[in-house]
Amino acid sequence: MTDQTATTSTGSPGDTTTEPVALLARLRAEDDGPAARLERTFAATADEVWAAITDPRRISRWLAPLTMRGEPQPGTTYTFDFGDGGSTHGEIVACTRGERLEVTWGFEGHPDSIVVVELRPGDDGTTLVLDHRRIPDDQAIGYGAGWDAYIARLAADVDVDVDELPDWDEHFVAVLPAYRSAYPGGAAGTAVPSGHLLGTSDHPVVLVERMLKATPAEVWQAWTDPERLVRWLGAVDAPMDNPGATVRVAMAATELPDDPSAAENPATFTVREAVAPSGDTEGRLVFVFDDAADPGGVVTVTMQANGDDACHLVLRQAMAAAPTALGYSSGFGAGWEGFFDWLEDALAGREHGQDLTYDAVTPHYERQRERLGRVSGGSIDSAHSLDTIRHERVIKAPADVVWRLLTTSHGIERWLGTVTDGAFGNGERVAIVHLQSDPDASRQESLVTEWDPPRRLAMTWEYSGEAPSSVEFTLTPDGAFTRLELVHRDLAAMGAEYLAGWHAHLDVLVAQAEGWSVPPWREAFEAISHGAA
Repeated sequence: MTDQTATTSTGSPGDTTTEPVALLARLRAEDDGPAARLERTFAATADEVWAAITDPRRISRWLAPLTMRGEPQPGTTYTFDFGDGGSTHGEIVACTRGERLEVTWGFEGHPDSIVVVELRPGDDGTTLVLDHRRIPDDQAIGYGAGWDAYIARLAADVDVDVDELPDWDEHFVAVLPAYRSAYPGGAAGTAVPSGHLLGTSDHPVVLVERMLKATPAEVWQAWTDPERLVRWLGAVDAPMDNPGATVRVAMAATELPDDPSAAENPATFTVREAVAPSGDTEGRLVFVFDDAADPGGVVTVTMQANGDDACHLVLRQAMAAAPTALGYSSGFGAGWEGFFDWLEDALAGREHGQDLTYDAVTPHYERQRERLGRVSGGSIDSAHSLDTIRHERVIKAPADVVWRLLTTSHGIERWLGTVTDGAFGNGERVAIVHLQSDPDASRQESLVTEWDPPRRLAMTWEYSGEAPSSVEFTLTPDGAFTRLELVHRDLAAMGAEYLAGWHAHLDVLVAQAEGWSVPPWREAFEAISHGAA
């Protein structure tokens, strides 16, 4: 995008008058996700601006209360407390006083991103350049408008003649529509991808979730009643709630035919399981997606109540094993997103509009497909009743980024679990409660036996009720990528479960390292456990 202006309405709610709004942030799409870049010149010295962005008392005034554990230098960790808006944790990666600051930016529920701030002195003051990279796909517009509002507050804070900073909420609300207008569609657009591609390159699993404003019973009817299905998925020639039945479906991405015979290539659903939701019992619909052109596979749809008037809908499509499965996986992910938009319209009693979602979320799924193409299922080697688990991942991130995820408390908690005692280091002991574990369960302890940053980490693995084993991580730089090899030796039992467990944890680690939206651990575990069965 080259135009930094957009329009937004002014005056009363019915006033359609528009005026140009200068947008401070430029959003751009990169291979590892959207990025936002802002520049602003202050009538102040570089030392004065530097103090405003690094002194906890100053930065707490215009951004948020800051806790920094040490001086501004590489390795120092920090936390911003945004109150009800959550908190951000991170670590200083690089710091040159008065010139440059680079930090990781980890917001709750999202993968780590990177913020780089540079100060450039000039004749008319100091120009601040803030570049926020690897933003989650669905957060680009919000970050653009958010940083716009924060930099406005920073400008007022640097101006010694200003007594009161501008209100962040008012500024954010005022510029948000302009960002939406200036950056429609694609990775920087308004469509919010809600899914992931999991499993392996040989057995992709499409996962799409939605929180719907309807009861599970209403969602069930929308999935199984032919008169309701035609409003969002396509015409069918039989109900979808009869196990064993074969149902033809006239699916189309642009317009829904009202007759199955009118479709050029109708899909065939063979219903395996149909359990209507009842009380606290989730609804469950399982069918085989048989399409001559596409390796559809097995689709499982669950519907679970969330409060009195909401339903958590989860669709898992374990694609049939075929050479073309990976290639089709991104299209299925984007396609289900579009159909679910129409489902929301149908549940609300609206006619479905033009399908804009597919094109908007396709870049998200294409990047996930590219990542999944580098994922295998790992292996188990058995000898003398002991199993050795092996996994290899090629991660699009520098080795030092992956190393921090492997060896810092903040990094570990983002993909494996909470460090409850100790710290990583040569000869050190550390205890971890894993993500999927009961917080009150016995903790897993490790002794670090090899420590070679940022290349190799080896440690014992001592989990309650299991014989001791050992885990090794080896990092090898490979251009813009890092090859991670994980070897877990001397497992006396549960080899298959450990293989799936480590696969799921590595899915989360890669998402954090590469800036993806983070997949649910349990779903990633199930995807590799069952493959396309």
